[in-house]
Amino acid sequence: MYFENLNHLASHGFVVLFPHIKNPHDDKNPRTFNTDGKYLTKAIDWATRQNVLDDILFGKVDVNNIVYSGHSMGATCAIKGSHHQLLDDRIKLTVAQHPGICGPFGPPPSPATWTKKEFKELSLKHPVLLTTSTNDGAFWPVPYTALHEYGCWKNSMMDGKSVSVFIQFNKDECTDDTYTLASDGGHNCPLKTKNGGKPENPWVLVALKLYAQHGGSMNSMCHKLLWGDTDHSLSKSPWTDKIDFRKAAFFDKDANDSPI
Repeated sequence: MYFENLNHLASHGFVVLFPHIKNPHDDKNPRTFNTDGKYLTKAIDWATRQNVLDDILFGKVDVNNIVYSGHSMGATCAIKGSHHQLLDDRIKLTVAQHPGICGPFGPPPSPATWTKKEFKELSLKHPVLLTTSTNDGAFWPVPYTALHEYGCWKNSMMDGKSVSVFIQFNKDECTDDTYTLASDGGHNCPLKTKNGGKPENPWVLVALKLYAQHGGSMNSMCHKLLWGDTDHSLSKSPWTDKIDFRKAAFFDKDANDSPI
């Protein structure tokens, strides 16, 4: 399901880790699940060790610039795993695409889901990107999943302190799921890889490049695209129904191009 996404990210210079819970075969079983993020954390620990060993990743991993990212169950894991490592300054960004509904109760294995408190604490530590779509019907009937996700996000923010982006992509761009056995609307919108991954993956890639490759530089084109208001910036994207930002200290006049 995710091979094309992972391959595309790797082609842009990222070391991409996709951890299995059991193994490649058993992970296809819908009853194989994990929502606490420990497998993402184990993968990062493994890559960090491999970076100094004479093995496939020797000398290839930038261990000082780490991103937790995932879709659906993996998005919940990205939030949870990144939060477990909250004090680790090497983590520069968390990306959650269409996560499970926020706690205290969520999808199986309930109640192991993400909480507004965890999301708030992440947004105070480093930037967090959360995406959904108007026609996501995975957890609630359309359009209530998107409304719920926005409510979780908004209630997690601390005005003037949080650094986060909420993006709700529109129905027209998130139709035609190809990997679902039952209809869940636009839940699998991140799996779209044609036309450069439109509509979600181009913005995920911009965020990844900004914080994992450009140090959050406010002078970079990635910063202008993600946070600015030019014609080609996220704020002007025709693919979205809702965008909300929390920029915190991004425009601190005393900052000298400091990464945020």
